[in-house]
Amino acid sequence: MTARGAGDGGPGGTVARSAALALTAVVSSLLLLGCGERPAGGERVHVPDAELRTEVSPRERDTLYLAEQRLISTCMDKKGFRYYVVPPTAVSASPMERPFGSDDVAWAEEHGYGISDGEQDRRNREESRPNPNGRYISSLSDARGRAFQRALDGTNPAAITVQVPSMGSVFTSADGCQADARAHLYGDLGRWTAAKATVVNLRALVRPRLDKDPRYAGALASWRRCMARHGFPYDGPSDAVMAMRDARSAPGTPAPEQGPRAPHPKERATAVADARCNGESKLATVGEQVLRGQTRKAARGPYREAAADYTTAVARALVTARDITAAE
Repeated sequence: MTARGAGDGGPGGTVARSAALALTAVVSSLLLLGCGERPAGGERVHVPDAELRTEVSPRERDTLYLAEQRLISTCMDKKGFRYYVVPPTAVSASPMERPFGSDDVAWAEEHGYGISDGEQDRRNREESRPNPNGRYISSLSDARGRAFQRALDGTNPAAITVQVPSMGSVFTSADGCQADARAHLYGDLGRWTAAKATVVNLRALVRPRLDKDPRYAGALASWRRCMARHGFPYDGPSDAVMAMRDARSAPGTPAPEQGPRAPHPKERATAVADARCNGESKLATVGEQVLRGQTRKAARGPYREAAADYTTAVARALVTARDITAAE
């Protein structure tokens, strides 16, 4: 697995209430060390438990992304290449695709699970659309194209290799404009790579523990009973969504009369029942609360070192990134 993309913060989400205080406190500590640099010897800045962060907000993610892109652009220009700063891609998904579903009945009545309304097709087209950098690379000769990639990605994509719990080896370059940009923002690349790869996967790492939590187990059991009463005996919201996707893509499935963007009647009925049962059971609310609590517990326990490194690096990077974006 490569650590490419390690500076974007990962998916968004609601930042814990203490995030604002955390940023102020950690940045203050970093500034005492000299504009965010680590002290000699690589010792870590102490981060109190209440200030540990496990995510960045969507706005912070975009700020960090743009700063990294601008640093890369400046670096590539010095090496004789053009590199266009492309705006960040909006992260969007239907409410019904959230980890624990959604209680938005009105949305479900109109869109079902969003499978048939063209949103996924739009996202796929957006992701596959060539950006200015792709067009620029295509205009280069083979030799110049290879030189461009070396300038951007470095000479060895696995120069920095770290071991991450439950993920195995994660690697990234130590040179090249992308590595230089991330080092400028986050500091020690090896430590940042390990910290980010661990922290952004904490939710997935602790997810198996949810079934043992009585609050979550009770909410899920209530959702299942409700869905069974409506004739949809699924194990959880994700199973219901997957079943509707499979049915939608099955050969010979007729299109809905309303048109290709309208949800299939069975999809709509399932999604509406799902949303109503979610509201009755409070599954989405309880699930998110329990998962967030388990993630914080892991960050303060076995993964504390990674969470502290992540918090410190992000705080440092945000100070630098805001200076970079303000100067544009």
